[in-house]
Amino acid sequence: MRNKPDIRDVVYYGNEVNKEIIKETSLALLNDIDEGFMHPLQVAAQFKFVEDVINNVKEELRQRVIAEQTKYGKERMTFHGATFDIKEAGIKYDFSHCEDAIWNDIDKKMQMLTERRKEREAFLKTLKERFTYVDESTGEIITIYPPQKKSTTTYAITWSKE
Repeated sequence: MRNKPDIRDVVYYGNEVNKEIIKETSLALLNDIDEGFMHPLQVAAQFKFVEDVINNVKEELRQRVIAEQTKYGKERMTFHGATFDIKEAGIKYDFSHCEDAIWNDIDKKMQMLTERRKEREAFLKTLKERFTYVDESTGEIITIYPPQKKSTTTYAITWSKE
């Protein structure tokens, strides 16, 4: 017997959901953190827990949702405020089997250019300050600069193995 609420309570007893309810719930949660009713680290850890549960269930659930929806013979249906559409997603084409000489030539050039670009980027990452050199073929003086670094400060949550 469970005496603490968990994610299954939300799933079992969840009400009809719409975008407005999602927004209201999100704002209420942030307000509870701001008012000190909930600790941000606790919320982040619980969100990570829910995210991991969702990731563990998602593929099996996808298959079961499609099977359930297929029982009704519908590609689109609504259930508790959510609209479900059966559709093809993530379509990818493999052109390497087309035997098209023009495409193969373009692809080969792209691969070579991509490799050259990676090598040049690796070199540019080593620059700590501007670098000036003379292009021997043209005599032009060229100054290059280190790349700008851009990042977002975030956090990572990992679970102990116990």
